[in-house]
Amino acid sequence: MPGHGKSYPLQSGPVQKTEDYALFVIDFIKTLNLDKPLLMGHSMAGGICLSVAAKEPKLISGIVVVDGAAYTVEKVVSYNNDVLDLAGINPTDWFECNFRTLCGSNTSLERIEEIAFDARRCSPEVAIGDLRAYTSFDLSTNIKNITCPVLLIEGSEDWSCPPEAVELTYEKLNCPKDYVLLNNVGHFPHTEQPDYFNEEVLKGLARLNLL
Repeated sequence: MPGHGKSYPLQSGPVQKTEDYALFVIDFIKTLNLDKPLLMGHSMAGGICLSVAAKEPKLISGIVVVDGAAYTVEKVVSYNNDVLDLAGINPTDWFECNFRTLCGSNTSLERIEEIAFDARRCSPEVAIGDLRAYTSFDLSTNIKNITCPVLLIEGSEDWSCPPEAVELTYEKLNCPKDYVLLNNVGHFPHTEQPDYFNEEVLKGLARLNLL
């Protein structure tokens, strides 16, 4: 993503709208002339995938949304402006502590340390921009445009994108869809329990005829 992770910062500053990232993905697919790729995104990137599917439903074969939802606005998730202001004081420490609490009860200490290390590597400006993008995302107007298959994967112990938000997304989708709840898993299933996660992803894709 432009200005994200280890990419060079954009002159315009950190991206703070999920839809802007989605436009980049759409341009990327078209520029490389990819043939209906299957997209997978975690957390904020789950919203990116949903946004791409709503904007260009015929451009992709389907999406896998991992601990993400079509509604991560304040009224649905556990964030508000006070929390965002607090996170902005010291984003690196805040995100590390936050990520540790987002791991499920069956997650090993080794995996938790890996997730915490990943949090410390992120640019503070990018982290806050992502958090603002994540907590303002609302696809309620355009979710009806999604026609491709959607696989929703969710950790049962994720409080950042709670199962209620994912279930609401599932209810609102009017397309081929499947929903998998991973027991005793938090917000990072692909890192916390990769074998369990990979197995359930493959099963879900098979049920949606995407394999």
